[in-house]
Amino acid sequence: MRKFIVFTILTGIWSISPVLGQNPVFITQQKGPILYFHVANDNVHTTADVYTLSGKRIARVFDKIVSHGDYSFNPFAGSNLPQQMYIVRLTNGTRTESISMMNLGNTSISKSNLNPNQALSAKLAKVASDNKVPTNIPGVFTIAAPPQGFDPVTAKDVDLAYYGFPPRPDSSISPKGFAAWKKGVTLSKTRIMPILKQTNLHYSPMQTTSPNWCGIVAEPHNPFTHAYGDNGCVYYLYGTFMVPVAQQAHGSCTGNWDYGASWLGIDGFFNHPVDLLQSGIAFDAYCNGGVTYTSYYAWYEWVPAAAVSIQNVTITPGDVIWIEVWSTSATEGNVYVSNANTQQSFYIDFQAPPGTQLLGNSAEWITERPLLSNGQLATLTNYTYVPFWDSYVWTFGGSTYPFSDPYGFGINMVDASNNVISKQGLPGENSVVTEAAGPALGGNYFYDPW
Repeated sequence: MRKFIVFTILTGIWSISPVLGQNPVFITQQKGPILYFHVANDNVHTTADVYTLSGKRIARVFDKIVSHGDYSFNPFAGSNLPQQMYIVRLTNGTRTESISMMNLGNTSISKSNLNPNQALSAKLAKVASDNKVPTNIPGVFTIAAPPQGFDPVTAKDVDLAYYGFPPRPDSSISPKGFAAWKKGVTLSKTRIMPILKQTNLHYSPMQTTSPNWCGIVAEPHNPFTHAYGDNGCVYYLYGTFMVPVAQQAHGSCTGNWDYGASWLGIDGFFNHPVDLLQSGIAFDAYCNGGVTYTSYYAWYEWVPAAAVSIQNVTITPGDVIWIEVWSTSATEGNVYVSNANTQQSFYIDFQAPPGTQLLGNSAEWITERPLLSNGQLATLTNYTYVPFWDSYVWTFGGSTYPFSDPYGFGINMVDASNNVISKQGLPGENSVVTEAAGPALGGNYFYDPW
């Protein structure tokens, strides 16, 4: 990944600044005369000096001990310097960041709400918008296939966004997390232009006593203290799972459909307000008079809206699916789904339902029985088991955290009689297995995937 970019601003100002980094102090953005910078550690002695283009130092304009956060200031505040180009150098004593900018006016020093990853996400969203193609549902977009030979692993962040690939994790923070992402984005050889269909199914936030969810929830500390885009909030998550065989409970043939789905999502656990952003694979089963049918399809959803299915993507039992879900604002969501068996993928960009805003308080890897159009929970498909692996969640602050306590906890699904009908277990790092149990499995059958 290239460490620096050169960009042009409409006023003619140019600058050099880091895209991402682990440096204690680095410049993130410049707007007019205002300089934004990020401090990665606490108690960092930070200074800024103004120089002429010839290298002559004019004045020290910032000299403070600052702690972790995002800051902004006007290096020309209170000065009588002519309006021309200058160099401003920001340093933490061991490393210097430089930016060329113009004296355009005065502004006082202030703390900024700008988060580097949030700002980068918003910037990449604008880049992607230049290449979006509308789908058959108004307000929902996709992006066509990248050019032949495009390598998402070595591509720039802006090119990843432009061609509809998900955000790239920092390999220096989690080599395993980066390796899992690398596998996911290189699975596909064919990008599908999705044909969408609105359904009447709702894959809902977790309800009391978990009658609809089975899986794992990962959360940051003190989730209720976060606002969207804060360092501890979920930026994106990804993971791999295998599509199960859909069938009704052993010994059953009800004359009705049974439903199930496995998915990845953000904000499903803390459902006040309801803002779950998610994507997954459905596996439904029907039996009548010994005649059976099954239905498998990919879908996405932003609760409280109903799920939308992708009609022209083939899904079959045994397929290995990789999904990444992320946001580019509190009201714009993105999903990237890749099938290792068919080597097909698709990308979806869509807006939150009116009045809904993402918070980023939790991340989920779940097997679920949905709410039907009559408001009742569906009968769970006897899906035997679904393994999830290579599953990671990343925050806007650039960190990733594991499933283990105190960050994560498992959830079992129960029926109206409090019988466990789907249970979960953690067989290894960054993995979870869900399996049908009790009445959902049926008969005297028992399956143990361990």
